[in-house]
Amino acid sequence: MRHGLPMACSTSVAFRHRPNGARRSIASAIATCARLPRKSSHAIPPLPRSARCHDPGENVRARPLMNPPFVIFGSGHLIALAVGSVASAMLILIGRSGMRGRNLAAALLAFANLSSYAFNQIAWSWHGGVHGIENVVPMHLCDVSAITAGFALLTCRPLLQTLTYFWGLAAALQALITPALSTDFPAWPFHAFFFQHFAIVAAALFMPAVEGWRPKRPLWKSPFEAYLGSVAYMACALLVNASLGTNFGFLSRPPETASLFDHLGPWPWYLLTLHGVGFTLYLLIVLPLRCSSFRRGRTTGASGPTGASRP
Repeated sequence: MRHGLPMACSTSVAFRHRPNGARRSIASAIATCARLPRKSSHAIPPLPRSARCHDPGENVRARPLMNPPFVIFGSGHLIALAVGSVASAMLILIGRSGMRGRNLAAALLAFANLSSYAFNQIAWSWHGGVHGIENVVPMHLCDVSAITAGFALLTCRPLLQTLTYFWGLAAALQALITPALSTDFPAWPFHAFFFQHFAIVAAALFMPAVEGWRPKRPLWKSPFEAYLGSVAYMACALLVNASLGTNFGFLSRPPETASLFDHLGPWPWYLLTLHGVGFTLYLLIVLPLRCSSFRRGRTTGASGPTGASRP
């Protein structure tokens, strides 16, 4: 018996011109062939693995997420700046509402700064794993600033408050404007980056607005203390970079994204330029506090109004 069947119209013509026995044979053959499995030339391809239901035992979180690249001053960047600014302002307002509000806001800010490193590690692990030693060792300036800010809020030590104010407004604020990010919203590293840097900036503003911190006299003294702290950090970071081949503080090469480093000259000459630019920024951000203290006729100190730690 042939494997193929004629077209429907041809079959009906041949069927009418055959005797009854032949008709029954043809009808039986058609019924038999109809029951046989057919191999379609348009078979539906199997679903790709990514479209199948995940096995509950699979580690789905270990797979890298496909997120859009970060766009400076894009919608995600602007929304993050707006949300972080509102949250920082609310914490400062709570801190100025009274002693209980001051203690609550200081505790929240201290927790945010000291937990930002752990949040970074969790964010990178959910994003597909921590890549490179630079994402593990907390040696970037903002990592050190977050630790400094946390302990400054808890202890009210004058030197820690000074470093928090200058590092927060000169470094962390600049990082918020030109983030060194590769992924945009809603990637977890995106959230962790803005969480950490806004925590530092909020702590820096919290020092004069709530804690009553004021720079020392003469005008250059507190900026010079912060400058010496920055030089100490740079020395440690350069030593670690030379030993591990890392780029902490962007002292071995400038960041891949647009930043202030693009205007400081090529490496290694921008390391020298960075000293002058840094000290100039420190002098500029201390001027508003010095002018306000002078107008009020207050005696400036390095700690709060009473010079004592928070109860």
